[in-house]
Amino acid sequence: MAPDNMRTMLAEIQKRRVAYEAELASLPVGHLICSHSKNGDIRYYWAYNDDQDCYCREGVGRNRALRRQLARKAYLEKAVQTLRYDEKLLADVCKRWKPCSPEAILSLVPRAYRDLPDADFFDTKADAGPGVLGGDAEERIRRHEQWGLQPYRRSMKRSEGLTILTSFGLRVRSKAELLIAEKLREYGIPFRYEQVIVVDGVSLSPDFTFEGADGNEFYLEFCGMMDVPDYVEGHLRKRRHYEREGIVPWRNIIYLYASGNEMDMRQIDAVIRTQVVPWL
Repeated sequence: MAPDNMRTMLAEIQKRRVAYEAELASLPVGHLICSHSKNGDIRYYWAYNDDQDCYCREGVGRNRALRRQLARKAYLEKAVQTLRYDEKLLADVCKRWKPCSPEAILSLVPRAYRDLPDADFFDTKADAGPGVLGGDAEERIRRHEQWGLQPYRRSMKRSEGLTILTSFGLRVRSKAELLIAEKLREYGIPFRYEQVIVVDGVSLSPDFTFEGADGNEFYLEFCGMMDVPDYVEGHLRKRRHYEREGIVPWRNIIYLYASGNEMDMRQIDAVIRTQVVPWL
């Protein structure tokens, strides 16, 4: 299946083409022609075929409304022509598209490999270093390399929801978590996904755990369904447990709120740069 943004683009092209074709149907027949006199004057004429299919030509003169209609028609005709081309091309791409997500690639490997653990297929080293963050971020991140290599207890609660695979073999629950994990990996920031911690006598698993500059851990929680009342209630209960343990936004936890589990990369990048990195 083609990516959502590609199918969205195709739908937008189709929508615009239909709208332009409807507008074209309301405009006058014929087209605009012009002549240039020796002194440089330009005269515009309306050329069209009448009901008897006879060629006619009328001077436009000061009829600015007609001139604008014919100009608009010329624009729309070329726009529709281009949109039809793009629509056909994009529809063909959507039809032929082969997903290159980790899940899709794994589904193509020979049967003998199917029962191997996900980790066997991926490089454990980060693909990109942290230098792109600038400043002293590289040094900040380097301090936590050993922490990032240590084993930790990961939550297996509702493991059936771990359906999305990152490029480095980590399974997460949503596309937004995928984007967060990929961006952290890109910057080389060590993290633990759904590490189990005991808070206020209750076992909880923050989405992302980091080691702070003081050696204490801090957390990032992606709260992606704040438009769902039951989800909000569950989040507030979890937040109260955190706060009773002294885990609060101004000290050691970052909350990233969204609706419909939607979050764009610019927002995620800003949170990592302005909130996560300064605490490392």
